[in-house]
Amino acid sequence: MVAVPRRKSDGQGKLLGFKTVIRPSSNSVRRHYNKISETIGRLKAAPQEKIISELNPIIRGWCNYYKTVCSQETYSKVDYLTHLRLRRWADRRHPNKGKYWVGDKYWITIGGDRWVFGKEYKGDKITLARHTQTATHAPRQSSGE
Repeated sequence: MVAVPRRKSDGQGKLLGFKTVIRPSSNSVRRHYNKISETIGRLKAAPQEKIISELNPIIRGWCNYYKTVCSQETYSKVDYLTHLRLRRWADRRHPNKGKYWVGDKYWITIGGDRWVFGKEYKGDKITLARHTQTATHAPRQSSGE
């Protein structure tokens, strides 16, 4: 984890001091993404359900570890990289199909979100956990009283 000092000021622009913001380190993010990428690479020929079942514990475990620090931006970045990796996996499986066909096959719509990696199976929706779905617990400010 990396502590990033941020300046804090009152409404008048007067500096009050520094606030320490703790984030996941770049090494930790890189290791996590490499683990996701290696898992997808290892399962090149596997069905979508297998990829989801292998990745969900990895994603949930890492997110639960970092949910007590300021990690929302990091979660968003890793979600984006995971989406790109899954897109490459899906395009590799169907080299003669167009990108819209591949997108419709492997991504479903849930609520207003059209890009959920998953599928409907016997009335149930099997989906990949997203990093940004993890509720983070932002540190509370003390009142100083």
